[in-house]
Amino acid sequence: MTLSRLGWRQDERGVFVRQKFVDGDDPDEKVAFETTDWTANEIGIITRFKKLRILNFHGTQLNGRYPFLFNFSLLQRLEMGNCHYLKFDLDMLATGLPILKELVCFHNPRMTGNINSLRALRRTLKLVKIYHCRQVEGDFLDLAGFPCLRSLDLRGTAATGDLRSIKENDFAKLTQLDLPEGVYGGKGYEFQHVSDAPDLIRTLYLFKKKHPALLQDWYGKISESSPDRYESLDEEDSPPFYIFFVEAGSRVGYRWETVDDQCCEVNWLDPEPSRDTSDYAEYIQDLQEIERQVNLYKGYYQPPSEEEYNRLYEEYYDAEKLPVTF
Repeated sequence: MTLSRLGWRQDERGVFVRQKFVDGDDPDEKVAFETTDWTANEIGIITRFKKLRILNFHGTQLNGRYPFLFNFSLLQRLEMGNCHYLKFDLDMLATGLPILKELVCFHNPRMTGNINSLRALRRTLKLVKIYHCRQVEGDFLDLAGFPCLRSLDLRGTAATGDLRSIKENDFAKLTQLDLPEGVYGGKGYEFQHVSDAPDLIRTLYLFKKKHPALLQDWYGKISESSPDRYESLDEEDSPPFYIFFVEAGSRVGYRWETVDDQCCEVNWLDPEPSRDTSDYAEYIQDLQEIERQVNLYKGYYQPPSEEEYNRLYEEYYDAEKLPVTF
Protein backbone atom coordinates (compact mmCIF):
# COMPACT_ATOMS: atom_id res chain seq x y z
CA MET A 1 0.00 0.00 0.00
CA THR A 2 1.22 3.50 -0.86
CA LEU A 3 0.15 6.66 0.94
CA SER A 4 1.16 9.37 -1.50
CA ARG A 5 0.88 13.16 -1.42
CA LEU A 6 -2.72 14.33 -1.43
CA GLY A 7 -3.63 16.84 -4.10
CA TRP A 8 -6.49 19.27 -4.46
CA ARG A 9 -10.20 18.40 -4.35
CA GLN A 10 -13.36 20.25 -5.30
CA ASP A 11 -15.78 20.79 -2.44
CA GLU A 12 -19.59 20.96 -2.60
CA ARG A 13 -19.38 24.64 -3.58
CA GLY A 14 -17.15 23.88 -6.51
CA VAL A 15 -14.14 25.44 -4.78
CA PHE A 16 -10.80 23.66 -4.99
CA VAL A 17 -9.22 23.07 -1.58
CA ARG A 18 -6.00 21.44 -0.40
CA GLN A 19 -6.06 18.06 1.31
CA LYS A 20 -4.15 16.52 4.18
CA PHE A 21 -4.46 13.63 6.55
CA VAL A 22 -5.87 14.27 10.00
CA ASP A 23 -3.17 15.58 12.35
CA GLY A 24 -1.62 13.00 14.65
CA ASP A 25 -0.50 13.27 18.25
CA ASP A 26 1.84 16.14 19.15
CA PRO A 27 1.58 17.88 15.75
CA ASP A 28 3.66 20.84 14.68
CA GLU A 29 1.36 23.63 15.86
CA LYS A 30 2.41 26.12 13.20
CA VAL A 31 1.73 23.63 10.39
CA ALA A 32 -1.56 22.61 11.99
CA PHE A 33 -2.66 26.26 12.09
CA GLU A 34 -1.56 26.97 8.53
CA THR A 35 -3.52 23.96 7.23
CA THR A 36 -6.68 24.48 9.27
CA ASP A 37 -8.74 25.14 6.13
CA TRP A 38 -7.49 22.08 4.28
CA THR A 39 -9.75 19.09 3.87
CA ALA A 40 -8.66 16.54 6.50
CA ASN A 41 -8.83 12.89 5.43
CA GLU A 42 -9.04 10.06 7.93
CA ILE A 43 -5.98 7.81 7.99
CA GLY A 44 -6.91 5.45 10.82
CA ILE A 45 -8.78 3.26 8.33
CA ILE A 46 -5.41 1.76 7.41
CA THR A 47 -5.50 -0.28 10.62
CA ARG A 48 -8.14 -2.52 9.02
CA PHE A 49 -5.52 -3.92 6.64
CA LYS A 50 -4.05 -6.43 9.06
CA LYS A 51 -2.22 -8.42 6.39
CA LEU A 52 -0.21 -5.59 4.84
CA ARG A 53 3.18 -6.74 3.54
CA ILE A 54 4.41 -3.41 2.07
CA LEU A 55 3.72 0.15 3.22
CA ASN A 56 5.11 3.27 1.52
CA PHE A 57 4.63 6.95 2.28
CA HIS A 58 6.20 9.51 -0.04
CA GLY A 59 5.78 13.22 0.65
CA THR A 60 2.61 12.38 2.55
CA GLN A 61 0.90 15.23 4.47
CA LEU A 62 1.32 13.70 7.93
CA ASN A 63 1.79 16.00 10.92
CA GLY A 64 2.65 14.50 14.31
CA ARG A 65 2.80 10.94 15.63
CA TYR A 66 0.76 8.04 14.27
CA PRO A 67 1.70 4.93 16.30
CA PHE A 68 -0.83 2.75 14.45
CA LEU A 69 1.15 3.16 11.21
CA PHE A 70 3.90 1.00 12.71
CA ASN A 71 1.80 -1.88 14.00
CA PHE A 72 1.46 -4.52 11.30
CA SER A 73 2.59 -7.97 12.34
CA LEU A 74 3.07 -9.22 8.75
CA LEU A 75 4.74 -6.13 7.24
CA GLN A 76 8.00 -6.92 5.42
CA ARG A 77 8.89 -3.59 3.78
CA LEU A 78 8.44 -0.09 5.19
CA GLU A 79 9.43 2.94 3.10
CA MET A 80 9.08 6.57 4.23
CA GLY A 81 10.41 9.50 2.25
CA ASN A 82 10.10 13.30 2.39
CA CYS A 83 7.64 13.24 5.29
CA HIS A 84 8.76 16.54 6.81
CA TYR A 85 6.37 16.72 9.76
CA LEU A 86 5.91 13.03 10.59
CA LYS A 87 7.30 12.32 14.08
CA PHE A 88 8.65 8.81 14.33
CA ASP A 89 11.23 7.03 16.49
CA LEU A 90 13.08 3.86 15.53
CA ASP A 91 12.12 2.11 18.75
CA MET A 92 8.52 2.01 17.47
CA LEU A 93 9.57 -0.82 15.13
CA ALA A 94 10.65 -3.24 17.84
CA THR A 95 7.22 -4.62 18.72
CA GLY A 96 4.93 -3.43 15.94
CA LEU A 97 6.79 -4.85 12.93
CA PRO A 98 8.32 -8.13 14.17
CA ILE A 99 9.23 -9.64 10.76
CA LEU A 100 10.33 -6.48 8.91
CA LYS A 101 12.93 -7.27 6.22
CA GLU A 102 13.43 -3.93 4.46
CA LEU A 103 13.51 -0.46 6.03
CA VAL A 104 13.93 2.58 3.78
CA CYS A 105 13.75 6.08 5.30
CA PHE A 106 15.00 9.26 3.64
CA HIS A 107 14.68 13.03 4.09
CA ASN A 108 12.57 12.75 7.25
CA PRO A 109 13.85 15.59 9.50
CA ARG A 110 11.56 14.72 12.47
CA MET A 111 12.63 11.07 12.54
CA THR A 112 14.60 10.22 15.69
CA GLY A 113 16.12 7.26 17.48
CA ASN A 114 19.20 5.12 17.91
CA ILE A 115 20.00 2.45 15.35
CA ASN A 116 20.62 0.12 18.27
CA SER A 117 16.80 -0.12 18.44
CA LEU A 118 16.93 -2.24 15.29
CA ARG A 119 18.61 -5.08 17.19
CA ALA A 120 15.12 -6.36 17.97
CA LEU A 121 14.87 -7.13 14.23
CA ARG A 122 18.39 -8.55 13.77
CA ARG A 123 17.12 -11.94 12.59
CA THR A 124 14.93 -10.54 9.80
CA LEU A 125 16.41 -7.28 8.45
CA LYS A 126 18.07 -7.62 5.04
CA LEU A 127 18.12 -3.99 3.97
CA VAL A 128 18.50 -0.84 6.07
CA LYS A 129 18.59 2.49 4.22
CA ILE A 130 18.27 5.49 6.53
CA TYR A 131 19.71 8.50 4.79
CA HIS A 132 19.44 12.26 5.30
CA CYS A 133 17.59 11.76 8.57
CA ARG A 134 19.82 13.99 10.71
CA GLN A 135 18.45 13.05 14.12
CA VAL A 136 19.10 9.32 13.80
CA GLU A 137 22.18 8.37 15.81
CA GLY A 138 24.10 5.40 17.21
CA ASP A 139 27.11 3.23 16.41
CA PHE A 140 26.82 1.51 13.01
CA LEU A 141 28.68 -1.48 14.50
CA ASP A 142 25.56 -2.32 16.49
CA LEU A 143 24.32 -3.83 13.21
CA ALA A 144 27.50 -5.85 12.55
CA GLY A 145 26.06 -9.14 13.77
CA PHE A 146 22.84 -9.06 11.73
CA PRO A 147 23.01 -12.44 9.92
CA CYS A 148 20.81 -11.47 6.94
CA LEU A 149 21.86 -7.85 6.39
CA ARG A 150 22.93 -7.26 2.78
CA SER A 151 22.61 -3.50 2.36
CA LEU A 152 23.33 -0.70 4.86
CA ASP A 153 23.09 3.01 4.04
CA LEU A 154 23.36 5.61 6.83
CA ARG A 155 24.43 8.67 4.82
CA GLY A 156 23.39 11.99 6.26
CA THR A 157 22.65 10.65 9.74
CA ALA A 158 24.43 11.30 13.06
CA ALA A 159 25.66 7.69 13.20
CA THR A 160 29.20 7.17 14.49
CA GLY A 161 31.71 4.34 14.76
CA ASP A 162 35.10 3.27 13.48
CA LEU A 163 35.72 1.09 10.43
CA ARG A 164 38.93 -0.13 12.05
CA SER A 165 36.82 -1.90 14.68
CA ILE A 166 35.13 -4.27 12.22
CA LYS A 167 35.94 -7.87 13.13
CA GLU A 168 36.52 -10.88 10.91
CA ASN A 169 32.94 -12.17 10.96
CA ASP A 170 31.11 -8.83 11.07
CA PHE A 171 28.65 -7.95 8.28
CA ALA A 172 29.00 -11.45 6.86
CA LYS A 173 26.52 -11.01 3.98
CA LEU A 174 26.88 -7.30 3.27
CA THR A 175 27.10 -6.27 -0.40
CA GLN A 176 26.44 -2.52 -0.09
CA LEU A 177 27.75 -0.11 2.57
CA ASP A 178 27.40 3.69 2.73
CA LEU A 179 28.43 5.39 5.97
CA PRO A 180 28.25 9.06 7.03
CA GLU A 181 31.17 11.38 7.70
CA GLY A 182 30.76 10.89 11.46
CA VAL A 183 32.07 7.34 11.13
CA TYR A 184 35.86 7.05 11.15
CA GLY A 185 36.53 6.07 7.54
CA GLY A 186 33.01 6.76 6.34
CA LYS A 187 32.20 8.13 2.91
CA GLY A 188 33.45 11.72 2.67
CA TYR A 189 35.65 11.28 5.75
CA GLU A 190 37.71 14.42 6.47
CA PHE A 191 41.41 14.11 7.26
CA GLN A 192 43.15 16.68 9.42
CA HIS A 193 46.53 15.80 7.90
CA VAL A 194 47.62 14.26 4.61
CA SER A 195 49.82 11.90 6.64
CA ASP A 196 46.71 10.43 8.32
CA ALA A 197 45.45 8.96 5.06
CA PRO A 198 47.67 5.86 4.51
CA ASP A 199 46.66 4.26 7.83
CA LEU A 200 42.95 4.56 7.13
CA ILE A 201 43.34 3.54 3.49
CA ARG A 202 45.11 0.35 4.59
CA THR A 203 42.19 -0.51 6.88
CA LEU A 204 39.64 0.20 4.15
CA TYR A 205 41.69 -1.81 1.67
CA LEU A 206 41.64 -4.91 3.88
CA PHE A 207 37.88 -4.49 4.32
CA LYS A 208 37.47 -4.05 0.57
CA LYS A 209 39.44 -7.22 -0.15
CA LYS A 210 37.07 -9.18 2.05
CA HIS A 211 33.98 -7.51 0.55
CA PRO A 212 34.92 -6.59 -3.07
CA ALA A 213 31.55 -5.01 -3.85
CA LEU A 214 31.82 -2.50 -1.00
CA LEU A 215 33.36 0.97 -0.99
CA GLN A 216 33.02 1.30 -4.77
CA ASP A 217 32.38 5.06 -4.60
CA TRP A 218 34.21 5.82 -1.35
CA TYR A 219 36.17 9.05 -1.08
CA GLY A 220 37.91 11.11 1.58
CA LYS A 221 39.06 14.71 1.66
CA ILE A 222 41.30 17.14 3.49
CA SER A 223 39.29 19.09 6.07
CA GLU A 224 38.70 22.79 5.56
CA SER A 225 40.36 23.33 8.97
CA SER A 226 43.44 21.24 8.15
CA PRO A 227 46.84 22.96 8.40
CA ASP A 228 47.77 21.07 5.20
CA ARG A 229 45.10 22.86 3.22
CA TYR A 230 45.76 26.03 1.20
CA GLU A 231 43.97 28.24 -1.29
CA SER A 232 43.71 27.48 -4.98
CA LEU A 233 45.27 29.84 -7.51
CA ASP A 234 42.20 29.45 -9.69
CA GLU A 235 38.63 28.93 -8.51
CA GLU A 236 38.12 26.44 -11.34
CA ASP A 237 41.23 24.39 -10.60
CA SER A 238 41.66 23.40 -6.93
CA PRO A 239 44.57 21.43 -5.41
CA PRO A 240 44.29 17.61 -5.13
CA PHE A 241 42.58 17.41 -1.74
CA TYR A 242 40.29 14.42 -2.48
CA ILE A 243 41.32 10.78 -2.19
CA PHE A 244 39.81 7.83 -4.10
CA PHE A 245 40.40 4.14 -4.64
CA VAL A 246 41.66 3.16 -8.09
CA GLU A 247 41.45 -0.26 -9.74
CA ALA A 248 43.39 -1.68 -12.69
CA GLY A 249 42.18 -5.19 -13.34
CA SER A 250 42.30 -6.85 -9.94
CA ARG A 251 45.00 -4.47 -8.64
CA VAL A 252 43.85 -1.86 -6.11
CA GLY A 253 45.45 1.44 -5.18
CA TYR A 254 44.52 4.99 -4.22
CA ARG A 255 45.33 8.47 -5.42
CA TRP A 256 44.68 12.12 -4.66
CA GLU A 257 42.59 14.14 -7.11
CA THR A 258 41.18 17.62 -7.66
CA VAL A 259 37.49 18.43 -8.07
CA ASP A 260 38.03 18.64 -11.83
CA ASP A 261 39.86 15.28 -12.13
CA GLN A 262 43.50 16.39 -12.12
CA CYS A 263 45.20 13.33 -10.63
CA CYS A 264 48.29 12.49 -8.62
CA GLU A 265 50.15 9.22 -9.17
CA VAL A 266 48.61 6.00 -7.84
CA ASN A 267 49.82 4.50 -4.57
CA TRP A 268 49.40 0.78 -5.29
CA LEU A 269 48.30 -1.54 -2.50
CA ASP A 270 48.49 -4.78 -4.51
CA PRO A 271 51.49 -6.12 -6.43
CA GLU A 272 51.38 -6.08 -10.22
CA PRO A 273 49.68 -9.24 -11.56
CA SER A 274 51.91 -11.82 -13.19
CA ARG A 275 52.28 -11.67 -16.98
CA ASP A 276 51.02 -15.23 -17.34
CA THR A 277 47.69 -14.60 -15.61
CA SER A 278 44.39 -13.98 -17.40
CA ASP A 279 44.08 -10.66 -15.56
CA TYR A 280 47.27 -9.15 -16.93
CA ALA A 281 45.90 -7.87 -20.27
CA GLU A 282 43.00 -6.10 -18.53
CA TYR A 283 45.40 -4.67 -15.96
CA ILE A 284 47.70 -3.19 -18.64
CA GLN A 285 44.77 -1.64 -20.49
CA ASP A 286 43.40 -0.04 -17.32
CA LEU A 287 46.88 1.06 -16.23
CA GLN A 288 47.49 2.91 -19.49
CA GLU A 289 44.26 4.86 -19.05
CA ILE A 290 45.13 5.67 -15.43
CA GLU A 291 48.60 6.92 -16.36
CA ARG A 292 47.17 9.01 -19.19
CA GLN A 293 45.13 10.96 -16.62
CA VAL A 294 48.23 12.20 -14.75
CA ASN A 295 49.50 15.54 -16.06
CA LEU A 296 50.06 18.45 -13.70
CA TYR A 297 50.90 16.23 -10.72
CA LYS A 298 53.14 13.74 -12.47
CA GLY A 299 55.64 12.34 -9.97
CA TYR A 300 53.51 13.34 -6.96
CA TYR A 301 51.96 10.59 -4.84
CA GLN A 302 50.26 12.96 -2.40
CA PRO A 303 49.16 16.60 -2.52
CA PRO A 304 52.14 18.94 -3.04
CA SER A 305 53.00 21.61 -0.50
CA GLU A 306 51.62 25.08 -1.15
CA GLU A 307 54.98 26.22 -2.51
CA GLU A 308 55.21 23.22 -4.84
CA TYR A 309 51.61 23.72 -5.96
CA ASN A 310 52.21 27.35 -6.88
CA ARG A 311 55.33 26.46 -8.85
CA LEU A 312 53.70 23.51 -10.64
CA TYR A 313 50.66 25.55 -11.54
CA GLU A 314 52.65 28.38 -13.06
CA GLU A 315 55.06 26.06 -14.92
CA TYR A 316 52.27 23.91 -16.30
CA TYR A 317 50.18 26.78 -17.60
CA ASP A 318 53.19 28.60 -18.94
CA ALA A 319 54.02 25.47 -20.93
CA GLU A 320 50.44 25.28 -22.17
CA LYS A 321 50.56 29.01 -23.01
CA LEU A 322 47.45 29.63 -20.98
CA PRO A 323 46.96 32.63 -18.72
CA VAL A 324 47.22 32.13 -14.96
CA THR A 325 44.40 33.78 -13.01
CA PHE A 326 45.24 35.21 -9.60
